[in-house]
Amino acid sequence: MSQTIIVNKASAKGSLTAITNVTNNDVKFDDSPETTLSITKTASATIVYPGDTLTYTVVVTNTGTASATSVAFEDDLPNSSNIVYSSYSVSGATGVTLTYDSTKKILSGNLGNIAVGTANAVTVTIVTNVVA
Repeated sequence: MSQTIIVNKASAKGSLTAITNVTNNDVKFDDSPETTLSITKTASATIVYPGDTLTYTVVVTNTGTASATSVAFEDDLPNSSNIVYSSYSVSGATGVTLTYDSTKKILSGNLGNIAVGTANAVTVTIVTNVVA
């Protein structure tokens, strides 16, 4: 992030004028917009049993001052042979492609661009297998 210092100086002139309490207040102007992404992950349940469906949502919000471009997404899902990941979807963006690596249990992809003050959500639906 770069900053530019803008110096704002004032002066006064006059005959027989006394100037007191002069301070130099330099104003720092941040001329580089910044992208700040916040991530919230919520689940539909805290405990699941065999055969239950669990849905969780990951919301990525841009709280910065500049648009976020080509936002990369990766979610390490619980690595258990008792869990089947049945579906996932993305809202708030078009043309987004996510890939699920069943060996590593990772859902990843590009969420595209996220404008200032907006969010993209990834919803994952999980179905648990019955343990034999």
